[in-house]
Amino acid sequence: MVQELYLEAYQNEYSGEFSDAIEIYKDIVSDYKDSSYASSCLSRIFNCYEKKSAIPSEFSALQSYYTNISNDTSYSEIQRNISEDFMIKSKVNKIT
Repeated sequence: MVQELYLEAYQNEYSGEFSDAIEIYKDIVSDYKDSSYASSCLSRIFNCYEKKSAIPSEFSALQSYYTNISNDTSYSEIQRNISEDFMIKSKVNKIT
């Protein structure tokens, strides 16, 4: 199931349907924390925001999203570390 969702999100991303892709990637992160796809989705979400030329307020919301994951111990240490990295990148993009 998660593999099909990931493929659907990936296809949406590459057809320029970034909002749809982001929604599916976020669903995978929350619903399939233990899958190997969850960590990959964290970076794909950020890529979608960059590709869609998100505005500073969108990066601000994304920063909060990553902050919540990095502080949530139900996620793996790797996922929390990835989220922390993207939280910082979101903060930088929010400012620029």
